Amino acid sequence: MKNFKKIIASFAAAAVAATGMFSAIPASAEMVEVPIEYIEKSEGALAFNNDGSTLRLNLYNVWGNEIEDMNNVGTFEEKISVDFTITGLGDTTGNMAEDGTVTPYTAYLSGMAGTNSFWGEGEADNTVENEVITITGDGDYTAEFMLADATGTVECLFLTTNINVFQFSETGSIAESGLDITVTEITTMGEDVVDPDAPVGTIATGAVMGAIGAEQVWAADEITAGSTVANIDGDAKYMVEWVCGEGGGSEGIEFLIVQIPGLTSDMFPELAITVDEVYVDGAPVAGYKTSADAINLAYYQEGVGSSRIYLIDQWAGTGVADLAADTTIAQSIKVVFTVSGTGVEGTSNVPAAGGNLQGDATLDGVVNLYDAIAIAKHMMGILLEGDAFANGDWDSNGVVNLYDAISVCKYMMG
Repeated sequence: MKNFKKIIASFAAAAVAATGMFSAIPASAEMVEVPIEYIEKSEGALAFNNDGSTLRLNLYNVWGNEIEDMNNVGTFEEKISVDFTITGLGDTTGNMAEDGTVTPYTAYLSGMAGTNSFWGEGEADNTVENEVITITGDGDYTAEFMLADATGTVECLFLTTNINVFQFSETGSIAESGLDITVTEITTMGEDVVDPDAPVGTIATGAVMGAIGAEQVWAADEITAGSTVANIDGDAKYMVEWVCGEGGGSEGIEFLIVQIPGLTSDMFPELAITVDEVYVDGAPVAGYKTSADAINLAYYQEGVGSSRIYLIDQWAGTGVADLAADTTIAQSIKVVFTVSGTGVEGTSNVPAAGGNLQGDATLDGVVNLYDAIAIAKHMMGILLEGDAFANGDWDSNGVVNLYDAISVCKYMMG
């Protein structure tokens, strides 16, 4: 027993050394376009400006129009961009006056977002300057609302044009005019955190997040030693695992999810995610079934879009309880899931159970602390055999010893 404790102590020392050798490189961040959820163009969104003749599209305007077609809560930085399409103009490029002069069609974004406001060129209440773009007939355009100060809310936002509906309908009916404006995408700017260790081609990195007892994880870079993230690079089967740290574990759970920031159905319209298997403490959860609300492919928080797999949610109000609240997690929770609809073939990180997986001395398909313990037991006389011995022999020298255990520790530390 004393020798066993010495071996475990050696593993701990190796893990500390590995931490120093393989300490995480800080993630870098750059500003990228982040989608803002646009739900739909509701009835009445395409309406008149205050002059009663020119056209505007309300995106979020509860000041008299009751239009809430976009998500107005999040993190909005630098600018809000709206990609839109105009139809019904044909080749007409401007309003024609009685004397034959033509005023070119224009459009710009009006409204208020936090302390940022723009109501048209020269207006006294403007705090930012938005560019007025020229409309040259049917086609695709982009208008931008500039943000001098970052904000968490959009109070009002609409696309203002000078297109006179009466040029296309004698009665001034928008419906009869044949004119239409549709939104294709709304974005703002946000930080894209790039993991320097993620393989080239990675779309997003997923991890198990939430709370297990006193342990909490809310980002992939917060996972405990021995845990596994999934670097998603396309359509494939993936695995994520939370290995409880020292003193971790719980006899009941309230909130656990798999979160994948940067992967949404707004980016990939054909995106689908299915849960293949859930393991608790290495054993599959019998009869696990994914409920209707368990998978959200467009979850937005502070302007960042993610896909979420809810395992249990007694906090955020979804009511998902696919994993029972009285589930005891003493060692680990592992989720295997399949991503499809990205349009590219991905690289699975799910090893086959048993077989040749370097370091997997327990043959459970993952390399973690329990493999190091299995190697320790081998050194104490509880021998590994077959695939277990081959996997435990990290350096393939025909002997399973402390150096193999140290290699497992280094692998666990990344």
